[in-house]
Amino acid sequence: MIIKKLQLPFISLVFSIVCNGVFAGANEISDLDTDYINKGKQLEDPKPGFKKTDKASTKKIKPKNLKPLKIKGGANRVRIQRKHGAVYKNINDYFFPDIKNNFASGYGRVSMFGQSKDKKCEADLYFNKISSSVFAAIYFDNKKLTREFYLDHPFMKYSDILFQYLLTETNKSGKISKAAIVVESKNSAFKIIRDLNQIDFVFIDQGKVIEHCVFGLSLTQYHDGEQE
Repeated sequence: MIIKKLQLPFISLVFSIVCNGVFAGANEISDLDTDYINKGKQLEDPKPGFKKTDKASTKKIKPKNLKPLKIKGGANRVRIQRKHGAVYKNINDYFFPDIKNNFASGYGRVSMFGQSKDKKCEADLYFNKISSSVFAAIYFDNKKLTREFYLDHPFMKYSDILFQYLLTETNKSGKISKAAIVVESKNSAFKIIRDLNQIDFVFIDQGKVIEHCVFGLSLTQYHDGEQE
C-alpha cells in the first residue's frame, strides 16, 4: 500500500515512530497481560460476524465512558532504542497481547471504536509478524479526517526523532497498570497510552494536544489474514 502524503505539521514524526522499542522484562509483561488486561482473557467480539465495511453495524457500536488517558510524571521511563522490530514487539507485549492468539496466519487487522472529543473515532491497525511492521489508520469524525502512518516498518527512517521512550505505572504491589510509548520531534509528539480498559492515541503539535482518539478495549476486534 502506497501512503499518500498527509497535510500534517508533524507527519515526519508519526512516520518515524516506527523505528524503536524497548525490551521489557518477562515478569512485567506477564503482570500487565494477565493481571490487568481483561484478566488474561480474550476480548469478546461485540457483534459476531461484524465487518468493518458494514456501515449499519458500525453505527450501532457506541463506546461509553471514554476519557483521555494521562501518564503520571513519576512514571518509570526507559529509553527506546532505534531499531526495526522493537516498537512492533513493545506494541504486541504492552498494548495488544492477544495478537499472538488471534492471528494464526502471522498477520491481520485490529479494529477499534472510540471517541474523539464528542465525535466518533475509529481505527484499523495492521500487524505483520514476518516484516515486524504495524500500520495505523485512524478515522476522526465519521472519516472526515484520516491519519495514516507506520508505527514500525523495515524501511523507516529515524532522523527526525529527538526523544522516544516507554513509560510504565505500577500499583502498590509493583505490577504494571498503565503503559505508554512516547515519540517526540522538535515541534510535535505522538503518544499511545493504555490502561486496563482503554487505549488513547494522542497527537501533539507545538506542545499542545490537537487530537485525542480514545478506544474502549471491550470493542476491540481481530481479523486474521487481512492486510493494508
